[in-house]
Amino acid sequence: MILNKYILKHFTELSEAEKLMVLEWRNHNDIRKWMYSSDLITKDSHFHFIEKLKQNKENKYFIVQESKVSLGVIYFNNINFIEKSVNIGLYVNPFFRVKGKGSILLQTAISYAFEQLNIKKIYLEVFSKNQSARNLYNKFNFKEIKSENNIIYMELKNENR
Repeated sequence: MILNKYILKHFTELSEAEKLMVLEWRNHNDIRKWMYSSDLITKDSHFHFIEKLKQNKENKYFIVQESKVSLGVIYFNNINFIEKSVNIGLYVNPFFRVKGKGSILLQTAISYAFEQLNIKKIYLEVFSKNQSARNLYNKFNFKEIKSENNIIYMELKNENR
């Protein structure tokens, strides 16, 4: 799928090499330190997770590419078409050092949620100590709706829907 000049490649469509690439990113120290589970993920566990996505309509995971360069991952959890809401997340390719990757990923996730999923509210969670992510979300007008146990819960409303 192409969205705003970026290619979104669903995890279930990835080659084995691409699946291993994503696993390497997810297990990178700079990425997993900001995840709920900072444990290393095994290849079997990762491949099983991707296989389960084939039957899962509430969760979608994509690699975002620009000119065949993989920028990172965006994902959508708890897609609720009745309440028109979704939880999103993202992580960058830690081996590709280009300024602005996070903004590209977040803008692509917002566009996908509002334009493709027809969502009215996007939610996300961020560790209070992850200042760079918090700055990014604030730049895109996410509003803090609550904070507990070192987690900040944020929301972005689609005012056009």
